[in-house]
Amino acid sequence: MATLRTLPSGKIQAQVRLSGTKPRSKSFQTEAEAKLWASSLEVKLTEDNADEISISLICIGNILLSKLKPQTSKVYKYRLNPLVHFFGDKRLDTFHHSDLEHYANSRSVKPATIRSELEFLSRCIKHCRAIGKVPSTYNPFQDYRLPPSSESNERVLTKDEYSRIVNDISPELAPLVQLAWNTAMRRSELLSIKRRNIRWDERLLLLSNTKNGKPREVPLNKAALKVLKRRCQQTTAEQLWRIKPNSITQGFRRCCDRLGIQDAVFHSLRHTAATRYAKAGLSMAQLKVVTGHTDYRSLVRYTHLKASDVVNLLD
Repeated sequence: MATLRTLPSGKIQAQVRLSGTKPRSKSFQTEAEAKLWASSLEVKLTEDNADEISISLICIGNILLSKLKPQTSKVYKYRLNPLVHFFGDKRLDTFHHSDLEHYANSRSVKPATIRSELEFLSRCIKHCRAIGKVPSTYNPFQDYRLPPSSESNERVLTKDEYSRIVNDISPELAPLVQLAWNTAMRRSELLSIKRRNIRWDERLLLLSNTKNGKPREVPLNKAALKVLKRRCQQTTAEQLWRIKPNSITQGFRRCCDRLGIQDAVFHSLRHTAATRYAKAGLSMAQLKVVTGHTDYRSLVRYTHLKASDVVNLLD
């Protein structure tokens, strides 16, 4: 099992002790990195030393979860849980089309949700093929049509809608709405903000907890700086916000329902900020610095420009 301890240097040391193997340890900057390394090593050592790996859905599913970043693992766990609830410890070499259809018909959720869950099941079976636990030709998903995926929500809010939301939403959530509007930060990034990572003079915010796992700097406009300064005056905590992610999502949705603002979600603020800055004339390279995208194709989906938005930039 893995144990964690904080070294005098401030780093987090993880040590993995597994029966029949030599203890191994490594130091990291964050606890999340240490836990991820430890869980991955435990799985690898178990696989290397086990005579027979169980190929039940729950076993392989948890192995795959342990190989993901902690934040990503939480998302995929919500996909594994209903599968395990329905199929139990069913072996992954016993699935047929009828099992997939029965599962899809039993779920009273959106087709896109069912699709993501079945895609994770397919990933588990693919892992079994990769480690040689099922024949390379075994694939119950072959010729099976997954439920349709939903179109991404690309709603862009107007300035009036934004003002109404800020004035209506709870005082606890309003600063996060304002920051998302001004910085295009993701929900998880907002909740990871630490006091020590704000560089006031440079008007920069260092983020270590990002979607792609790489740290990045976020440029701050005057409005964002004002929100952060006010929050730092309100709390002495190192982490500025301790709110459950779902509380933000639900709070924003209820606010929009009250105001009659349709098809908007909290992530719409990120689309809106990217579009506003694109309209202001920022280049794609400059927008990448703001949003943190690593791929231009993904960034294009966030900049909802029309011909009328750029006509004045041509003169």
